[in-house]
Amino acid sequence: MIKIMSKFKYLVWLLSLLGAISGCGINIQIEPKYASETLKPGMTLELTKEIIVPANTAFIFIQNGQILSEATLDQYNPYCKLEMRAPVNNNRTLTPSIFVIINIYTQTEYVLSGPITIAAIGIPIGATTADEIYSTRLIVKSNKNPGVEKINCEYWRDPSSFEGHLTTRQIQLTLQGLFDLAV
Repeated sequence: MIKIMSKFKYLVWLLSLLGAISGCGINIQIEPKYASETLKPGMTLELTKEIIVPANTAFIFIQNGQILSEATLDQYNPYCKLEMRAPVNNNRTLTPSIFVIINIYTQTEYVLSGPITIAAIGIPIGATTADEIYSTRLIVKSNKNPGVEKINCEYWRDPSSFEGHLTTRQIQLTLQGLFDLAV
């Protein structure tokens, strides 16, 4: 009972302190942390250069402003996957145009990335380490490039890093040189 009372008194003291601070006229503004907090439906991305989507694929990967193959991608650094409706038998050219953001979704997935090794003895054991994939999916529409459906930006993180979803700035840097994302 004594521990419960001391926790209760601490909580009352903390709430009183917060109330006092809020009444002092201190104006604290917190910048939105994640892109999903700043990007809104109706905002636009401008494709500034032509992009070739290879035959028999329906996507390309963009990292640090460059188009990369999935094999050369560094999944621990932000990247975006521009996705089209369906693959076709020939190359497609995406022409410079405006893409309107229709909707924004975030998702967190958990993946197993490899065996755990006990450092003291250097032997891998059967369990695997887990990573989190933080995705921010932009559903987009363009009159000049109607086959493009979404731009999914993501990266992998160790769950203990507590980094979370991409910021708008990280997405801008990932797409720079190909897309302008005005906020």
